[in-house]
Amino acid sequence: MKEEQYNKCIKVPALFNNENLLQFSFGPDKRCLLLKESYLSFSIDLPELFIPDNNFGAKLFEFLDFNINYSDVSFKCSPNDYDYTSFINGRVNKRNLYPFEGLFDNRNYDSSELKSNTDIVDARRGQKIVKTVMEKGVTKEKTYYRYQMMLPINHGLSKGQVLPAGVHFQLTFHRANAKKGTVTNL
Repeated sequence: MKEEQYNKCIKVPALFNNENLLQFSFGPDKRCLLLKESYLSFSIDLPELFIPDNNFGAKLFEFLDFNINYSDVSFKCSPNDYDYTSFINGRVNKRNLYPFEGLFDNRNYDSSELKSNTDIVDARRGQKIVKTVMEKGVTKEKTYYRYQMMLPINHGLSKGQVLPAGVHFQLTFHRANAKKGTVTNL
């Protein structure tokens, strides 16, 4: 018997998007929400001197605050909550490596290993783009690499629980230091 799908893709602009927070607010809807099938999709541009580390997407965030009807249902345990949860979920659920989540291979390379192995660097590169940037009052063209990310929502409620229709909820991703998710490739 074929299982029917009742999914709806929606694009929600961020309520806040700054160097510390990425926040989304969802008003009451007639549909329920299944976090297990919900994803955060975005792109990020890195200068060519940086290579994304494994689990790059999750390492961009420290933790997730989740509010339902203006009540917090999550608590921060450490500055690595989001990355650690993603890592454990990947191992427990035996997910394959997905570049759109920032998972490239099963190794954790340091800068010196990346310098000596250009094949690994090439395998981790995103789409090459050129940006015009202003440095010290001078306009220059610089090479960047764009990475398309699509991350599952890492929260305890994303293991199959259904959020009922008609409730307000808010997701607040607390950003991590950018150095956490990248390796310098000088």
